[in-house]
Amino acid sequence: DANHMKKMRSQLKKVDADFDVCIIDCAPSITPRLSAALIAADLVVTPTGATLYDLHGFSDLIDTIGAIKEHGLNPRLKHAGIVFSRVNLRSKEEKENIRQMREHFGKLVHPVVLASRAFVASAASNRHAVWVHVNGESARAARDEWLQVLESIFKEIKK
Repeated sequence: DANHMKKMRSQLKKVDADFDVCIIDCAPSITPRLSAALIAADLVVTPTGATLYDLHGFSDLIDTIGAIKEHGLNPRLKHAGIVFSRVNLRSKEEKENIRQMREHFGKLVHPVVLASRAFVASAASNRHAVWVHVNGESARAARDEWLQVLESIFKEIKK
């Protein structure tokens, strides 16, 4: 229920002075855990793939964000951006989906796309940030993409 979900916010407030930023990473499905995170958050960044399947799930998330704000569970929740990740840069369908999302959501869609790269999967499985152990052109491109996205997210946090 809503009171249970508000508990995350109260728990975070207890340690608020100890941290500049708290990132709550949730699975991409609409679950009570995701709803609790949205109720506790100041802002949300939406990572999504660019396939039609990904965008269907994205639509559900946008509806959930709207419902949380509308029902007064977190009226101050700000949507700080949409980041396309795991994008197949060779796919005409994915490029077209991104174009349409930019047309519909404007500046909310981050200008940098995080391409699907073996290096990123390898870094994740080895529990490294993508800017650590950077060897090769693809790794450098991944590092640069991720750092640009993170920089813009941190600018949103400071607003």
